[in-house]
Amino acid sequence: MRSGAGLIVASLLVLSACQTYHREPLATRPLYARLQVQASSLAGQHLPAHRIVAGQALDLSTLELLAVCNNPQLRQEAAAHDLAVAQSISAGYLPDPVYGYNHDHPQSGPDSLNAHVQSLDIDLASLLGHGLARRASVAEQRQVDLALLWQEWLLIAQVRQQVYGLRQDERIAALQEQRYHLLAALAAQEQGALQHQLLARTRWQQDAAAATATQQDWLTAQQQVRQDRQELLSALGLPPATSLPLAPLPVPNLPAHTPDLRRRPDLLALHAAWESEDLGYRQALLRQFPVLDIGVDQTTDNTGTSSLGFGLRLPLPVFNGNRPAITVAQASRRQIAALYQQRLTQGYVQVENLRQRITGAQAQERLAQTHLHHLVAGLQQGQRLLAQHRLALATYTGMAVLVTEQRIDREQRRYRREQQELSLMTLLGVVPNWEHPDHD
Repeated sequence: MRSGAGLIVASLLVLSACQTYHREPLATRPLYARLQVQASSLAGQHLPAHRIVAGQALDLSTLELLAVCNNPQLRQEAAAHDLAVAQSISAGYLPDPVYGYNHDHPQSGPDSLNAHVQSLDIDLASLLGHGLARRASVAEQRQVDLALLWQEWLLIAQVRQQVYGLRQDERIAALQEQRYHLLAALAAQEQGALQHQLLARTRWQQDAAAATATQQDWLTAQQQVRQDRQELLSALGLPPATSLPLAPLPVPNLPAHTPDLRRRPDLLALHAAWESEDLGYRQALLRQFPVLDIGVDQTTDNTGTSSLGFGLRLPLPVFNGNRPAITVAQASRRQIAALYQQRLTQGYVQVENLRQRITGAQAQERLAQTHLHHLVAGLQQGQRLLAQHRLALATYTGMAVLVTEQRIDREQRRYRREQQELSLMTLLGVVPNWEHPDHD
């Protein structure tokens, strides 16, 4: 009777620890974010609440916070992160004891009493290795947290480059429009001169064709601006029709010296992965010793004799000795170490290459600026000559178009240099000076 009561109590305890089913249906329509930043936490970073006023120009820090909070791909990465954390947590729990019960009812013979056996067993080897398993679980959770942080880091870098690219394409579109209006005005005036037979038709046709080609360049530039905006809105998780006024962008400020790249989130994640594999290797070494199961048995036979004892299960490590698991653990740790070394070396090589490319881009940009300065000075002189009717309009227009084209070239060089600086900022793992002070 007491055994039956114990079984009922044990069953109730097991049921009380169980969780219940909760239905979670799939989405039925597109889900877009709103133009706001709410206080939240992602990858161990506590993002501050950030108020956005409707119609107000958005600075770069606000756009980065919007991306971290609303980007669909990062949300998917966060869901995968939660799964990885849940999987790593299981290693930190203590092993459950095992309760067993056998009941025998005699069918014939001199004995008429029921017999039963109760046992309570636990894996003692798992208890001995619990400390290592818990430390490995902590290292694995830290790895998945840092891996998500690196995904957030890369997303912020992507948004930065998209914002700077959008501003650059807006400038180029404005310059293309300016160039088109210059050539269109010239073609319109030459058409009037053609009607009075003051100009050759071939000359007018050439200038009109140039104006048409320039108009096509302007329309292409406008299309590129619209595409840039849609890509940025998609990265921010916002509806396609959202108005997105941009505030002036800061100048990238790079450190003079290369910081320790081992503090970069992806390398920190690899370091945590190595720690987890190293602890797994230690666990495998510990398991080469016999698995020790120990338990307490309470037995009553058909004669009514009751006994209390213990059971012990001790496999001998003669043939296996957990050597396959030890070999795999060693190889896994070695693989993580090699990947860490390769990523660290590659990081320093990429940083040095980008620094040299930025230096070269800065020199080319200075030359382009000097050339533009000379062209602008010549254009100003041409404007004075045009006002004195000492310079033909076609010649002056050609000079103005040349200045505009040189400005387009300068903007394109600036864009390439800024993109390289932003890429270097990402590789260095530095936090820009325009970041929100609470966004660690």
